[in-house]
Amino acid sequence: MPPSKQDIALFCFLFPASLEKRERVIHLLDTCYDYRDPASDTKTWCYFTPSERKGALNSMLDSLDCANKSAVLGGIEIYSQKAALSRQLHHPEFLRYHDTVAREGLYAQDEKMQAWYPRLGFLARDGLAPTGLIVVTAMLTAKDDAGSTSAMEILGSFAAWVNAEEPTTLTYAVLTRPKAPKEILMFERYADPEALGSHMYSKRYKAML
Repeated sequence: MPPSKQDIALFCFLFPASLEKRERVIHLLDTCYDYRDPASDTKTWCYFTPSERKGALNSMLDSLDCANKSAVLGGIEIYSQKAALSRQLHHPEFLRYHDTVAREGLYAQDEKMQAWYPRLGFLARDGLAPTGLIVVTAMLTAKDDAGSTSAMEILGSFAAWVNAEEPTTLTYAVLTRPKAPKEILMFERYADPEALGSHMYSKRYKAML
């Protein structure tokens, strides 16, 4: 499933006050809104916790200004159009979620959210629901506009190869945003740790880098 020109993504970090409260937040997110309903126009609703593997790269997490980084929850929501995102944000069930968060004191600080736009790659493989997986996000910053254009060309070619040659890479999406034209956000999902390892140690990946 490649992205379309109308797709919009919400990339966010949530800051639960503790690991216990993070579990409560995850439960509420999973039950507050029926994003699985096709009528919601939701293409992806993916929340993930930081890797606890020794030596794991968590540079995006490290850059956050928060007291309890071990409890942070990341998320990417992708909708088929801006109107669908707006409906979700104003849905009574989602408003009730925020009321519950405030009433129970679940957050240590306000959410951090940014709008992004999927431009290249693929969000999911046909007939396969990517859940319970290894999620990777990465931020790239080009030196200038020419660098950004070149990077997108390289990533586009590599994403096409991944789609054709790596069936256990379930999402490989490249996102941009007008407010920061030199920034590129990568959103990837893998079937298991072995799939991630095969991707990162492939000759084609090293050549792309």
